[in-house]
Amino acid sequence: MFKLFQYKKETLVKVYPVWHRMQTAVDTKTRQLADCLNRQTAKISRRSMIIILVIFCLCWSAASIAVLIKALQRKEGKLAITAIAVPKSLPLPLPLAPLDTATLQALKRIAVFQQYLDSLKVYNPDKYRELQNSRPGLLDSIGLIQHYYSKLK
Repeated sequence: MFKLFQYKKETLVKVYPVWHRMQTAVDTKTRQLADCLNRQTAKISRRSMIIILVIFCLCWSAASIAVLIKALQRKEGKLAITAIAVPKSLPLPLPLAPLDTATLQALKRIAVFQQYLDSLKVYNPDKYRELQNSRPGLLDSIGLIQHYYSKLK
């Protein structure tokens, strides 16, 4: 029987000792795996291997041809893209929960964060714009939360 996993020829490369040890460990594990796979495939006859390979190739080609046929049978030449209306902000359901200490602490944290954003807008406008672009609804949400809870006070 032929061997599927052959030994690699050694290449002489100057490497750092740590990398050399790591490479040696990886090569050892790779060799162990290759030997294990060689032992397992040694039990399979050459004819069985060829049959398995042919069956695999036929299944792979059938799947590829099916995908190709589905792609070519599509009647429209272009994909239709439908626009979705996204509201600028979602209203909070009314009635709002009563203000307890946890809510007040959250509102204080939101106010501190709002002050941080205001100072960021003045002193680092690039970072502020980046934040606006990466989280487009953040500033609106903060304003909306403060607006709704200011009505309760």
